[in-house]
Amino acid sequence: MFNPQKYWDDRMEQWGTDPRGAGNKTLSVGENLAMFAGAVTSMIDNGIHEIFENAVVLEIGVGNGYFIPFYKAWGMQQYTGADITDKNFGEIHSKNDNLVLIKKNITEDLLQSDPVCDLIIMIDTEQHIVDDKDFKKAMKNIHDMLKPGGRILMTTWDTKTLEQTTDYEVKRPLDDILKYLPNYRLSAVFPYRDKFIFWAQKP
Repeated sequence: MFNPQKYWDDRMEQWGTDPRGAGNKTLSVGENLAMFAGAVTSMIDNGIHEIFENAVVLEIGVGNGYFIPFYKAWGMQQYTGADITDKNFGEIHSKNDNLVLIKKNITEDLLQSDPVCDLIIMIDTEQHIVDDKDFKKAMKNIHDMLKPGGRILMTTWDTKTLEQTTDYEVKRPLDDILKYLPNYRLSAVFPYRDKFIFWAQKP
C-alpha cells in the first residue's frame, strides 16, 4: 500500500532542493529549471501574480521553495508553507526570511484554526493526493482556512475522467475538483507546464 509520508521523505532525502526532487525526476536539472521558469512566466502573463498583493498566503506542498521569492516580489504580506516532509526546511529557511514552515499533512489536520488565509496555493500538489477520501478532506480543510473572498490557486489536468498514472500521482479533472468548491467564483483556466492553472474565490 502506498505510503505518501515515506515516499516524500525518501524522495527529498535523495534529491534535497535539487529541482528533480520537487519537479520531474526523469528530466535534467536544466530542464526542470526551465520548466519552473515557464511556470512563473505563465503566472505573470495571465495576471495570476496580481492575486498575491498584500495576501496572507498558505502554500500546500513547499517542495524545494523555488517559487517563494517570486511570491514575495509579487507583494505577498505573509507566507506559511506546509509539507508532508520537512527534509528541505533547513535549506529553504537559509534562503528566505520571514516565513513559517510546518510539517503537516493537509489530508489530516487543519493548519490554521481560523479562516485567516487570503490565498491558499496547491500547485502540482493535488495530483499527489491519490485517495479520494483524502482529497475530500484536504479540500474541506482548505475551505475552512480561507477567508470569505479568499482564493485557492490550483493546477488541474486536461482530462475528463480520473486517471491514476502511478502510485503517487493521479490526473484529476477540473470537474472533480470543483465539486468540492460549491459557489466559488472561478477564474479562466490557463496553460501551465504540462497542466492548467486556475483560481477559485470563496463566497
